[in-house]
Amino acid sequence: MTWRSFQAGALRMILPGLASLPFGIGFGVAAAQKGLSAFETTLMSFTVMAGTSQMVALDIWAQPLPLMALAVSVFVANLRYFVMGAALQPHLPHLPWWLQPPVWYVTVDQNWAVNIAEYRRGQGDLGKFLGGGFVMAWIWSGSTLAGHLAAGGILSDPTMARRLGLDFVGVAVFVVVATILFRGKRDIAPWAVAIAAALAAMAAKGGGFIAMRWLGRHRFVNALLDHAPGAVLVSAAVVPLTQSGGAFIVGAVVGTVLTRTVGGFTAGLFGAVGAVALARWAGLA
Repeated sequence: MTWRSFQAGALRMILPGLASLPFGIGFGVAAAQKGLSAFETTLMSFTVMAGTSQMVALDIWAQPLPLMALAVSVFVANLRYFVMGAALQPHLPHLPWWLQPPVWYVTVDQNWAVNIAEYRRGQGDLGKFLGGGFVMAWIWSGSTLAGHLAAGGILSDPTMARRLGLDFVGVAVFVVVATILFRGKRDIAPWAVAIAAALAAMAAKGGGFIAMRWLGRHRFVNALLDHAPGAVLVSAAVVPLTQSGGAFIVGAVVGTVLTRTVGGFTAGLFGAVGAVALARWAGLA
């Protein structure tokens, strides 16, 4: 890990990080509608940096705050990070204790997907991983602030975000990253099991990293983790796709096709969200 690798990781995540803008803006609008200040919205985004769980928290946000419900809901929303952290640990077996919390912090979907692919090819670099996460944190926080400030303007209409397809961004992230990780027939069976089971018994990402230190590198565990990351993402996407159908299905198909053909996270995510907006403009629910 060097300063140069940190810079390289930060620079390469700028474009993929911009793909989180629609989701971040949508969260900022929702936070403003719930009564959070611009400072509170930005602080939450920078410290938590987990869009799905932040959205879940907003859904049940009330006065007085239902602390137990918030804790349980956010815990469940972040279950996939257990497997992400566990899949990462074998590549960083001797990571010092003081570096583990920063690694957990930067383990977010886009940054993790890009870096785990490099680690699997033997080209992973901790500096790039941390640098990418640093950029993601600032882009995510900035986009939520922008959404909050825009809530009084063009996005003040609560239905505007839906018409623009912003409510699909969270699902699109799962679809696109899972598409990046898909390697063909060898993934079909474990992913099917993941969809059926929904991986409801997972824990937090930090817990997964620590658990792997205890479990070691048993061949069965390694085989399981080889398929688990993509399985978690596709299982997270299948429920909202099944429930919503229509425009969401169109967005998922477009996102998958663009990711496989054009390549990269950004094209797939923007294409998926744009497809949902066009589908709704055409009359699909």
